Amino acid sequence: MEDVVGGAELVKQLNAIIADKDYHWILAAVKGFRNGLVYGARIRFPHALVITFLFGKGTVRQKLINIVRHTRTHAWNLGKFAFTYKFCCGGLNALFGDDKAGWQILLAGFIAANFQLHEMNAINTQILFYLLPRGIFGLFRLISKKGWILPGLTQKRVFPYVNACVLSFCLWLFFYDPDVLQPSVIASFEYLYNDSDHFHSLKDLLLYNKGPLRKQTNNA
Repeated sequence: MEDVVGGAELVKQLNAIIADKDYHWILAAVKGFRNGLVYGARIRFPHALVITFLFGKGTVRQKLINIVRHTRTHAWNLGKFAFTYKFCCGGLNALFGDDKAGWQILLAGFIAANFQLHEMNAINTQILFYLLPRGIFGLFRLISKKGWILPGLTQKRVFPYVNACVLSFCLWLFFYDPDVLQPSVIASFEYLYNDSDHFHSLKDLLLYNKGPLRKQTNNA
């Protein structure tokens, strides 16, 4: 009975601390870590499950180990990033005030990314690829919304400009210095835009890409 009472009293004290505004910014960082773990696991597990069993090599046990490892890494990275970002935001606000000031958000994000997502690996690269195009598209929308350029354009009308800039820039990179692009992008662009220069008969013009035996000639 005493254990029950003691446990209830401990919970009451903890809830009082949690409700105290003086600790809010620190506990917000803890909650950010928790949410990062949950969200990272939730989005990575189904992706890793499908990709590993469709394209992965090895035994079932090895595939399951890979799925768990990728899920754990993604969740841990996102949790650490969320914690560091929230902690920096809270610390900057405690020092300078002006909650959610633009410069504080940028600085906190920069610090968190450099500390927690600095390693160039598959998972961090995928996070970058997820955010980069959305950030660019959002920037175009913000510029239009503020009336700096292309004033009054809706999202539907902004899209062609973003799409044109991204695709034309990627094409320029491919022909100027393709090694800076991802291997999958290089392979797809090679097939679409370089291989289409090579043909010598109706067969390899329309029926298949490149003849496996005969040397191709450039007819472009």
